[in-house]
Amino acid sequence: MDWKDAAIGLAANAALGLAAFAARAVGKSGLVAGTILGTLLWVLAGWQSWCLLVAFFIVGSGLTKFGAEEKEARGIAEAAGGRRGARNALAKVTPGLLCAVLARLLGDPDGAWHTALAATFATAAGDTAGTEVGKAIGRTPILLTTFRRVAPGTIGAVSVEGTLAGIVASAVLAALGGFLGSYAPIAPVTGSLIVVAAAFGGNLFESWINAALAGRRKLDHEVSNFLLCVVGGAIAFTLARFFG
Repeated sequence: MDWKDAAIGLAANAALGLAAFAARAVGKSGLVAGTILGTLLWVLAGWQSWCLLVAFFIVGSGLTKFGAEEKEARGIAEAAGGRRGARNALAKVTPGLLCAVLARLLGDPDGAWHTALAATFATAAGDTAGTEVGKAIGRTPILLTTFRRVAPGTIGAVSVEGTLAGIVASAVLAALGGFLGSYAPIAPVTGSLIVVAAAFGGNLFESWINAALAGRRKLDHEVSNFLLCVVGGAIAFTLARFFG
């Protein structure tokens, strides 16, 4: 391990965490967990992959505040003012971290693991964007299992507005990954398209599974977040191996 690089990573993550805590974007547990997970990602996958994590965090935190008054009036705003805790950090960062570990252990000559890593964060960004924008301005939320309209904020519901916001958010992260060379040796455009497709697939899966479970049992929110990121990463890995 390059201890100097690790120290730089720790300092960068601590600074980001303290800034997020001051901005009331994370709670105390989120600050600690985010600093640890972010430092591990920096050490295992480099600052480029860490930048994708930062981009996801900025997009997610910003959109959580989007239409806050409307969401609060409807009673569907995020708890604790949108401050993220340790469980949220673990759910949405661990899948990417696992990709980094596997890339280190197994090697990544075709770029599939790093493409999957980027896809986990793009999937998470798409999920947050779709949820927060959908709750704020979504006018046509439906359940994928029945295609019946439901109230905004219903678990498993999707809307045109939220879906488009999710695609845009995931495309932003995918483009950033291409710019940073995260998909090499896969071409940046090809890698970016794979990541957007994977993020869409991961979010579609989460909406469907939550809609399918509606009325039976409620899937834990953080478990659902973890699964959607894993599915997005798995789709990206498969597509990268096939098309990359």
